[in-house]
Amino acid sequence: MNKIISIVLTLILMIIVTACSIEVDANVKKQQDNKIIVTGELTKEESDELLLNSDLLPVGTVIQIKGLEDKLMIIGLMQMRDGDKSTLYDYSAVLYPEGLINSDENYLFDKDQIVRVYHCGYIDDEGRAYHEKIIELRDEYYNSQGEK
Repeated sequence: MNKIISIVLTLILMIIVTACSIEVDANVKKQQDNKIIVTGELTKEESDELLLNSDLLPVGTVIQIKGLEDKLMIIGLMQMRDGDKSTLYDYSAVLYPEGLINSDENYLFDKDQIVRVYHCGYIDDEGRAYHEKIIELRDEYYNSQGEK
């Protein structure tokens, strides 16, 4: 059973990486000092596919949630509000492009509240391993709570 779960989680993470890839030639701009920056954003179709086919989005992903016009950048996965350990949220985020201004401006929300992904954050082998572990811990939490 654990082997099946590991295979499924690996496949999900592979989908995340594939969905996060963007056409680099169209979205890369070189600055005068030869630094490379990615300037493009995901299309609405790419955003919809990513939301449909991924379990968790990586840290650094820029999104928009229902009821908020501002963009947010994901800074944490599987978060709880200080003083309330009874509710687990999929993500914590800060305003984009401002970043963390003060600790009171940290947004907590679940994946089903995301309406658009503008840019997918970086993920490597270490990030994939972390995602696997966090998904495992999340599932254990929900199984113990009888939720989601």
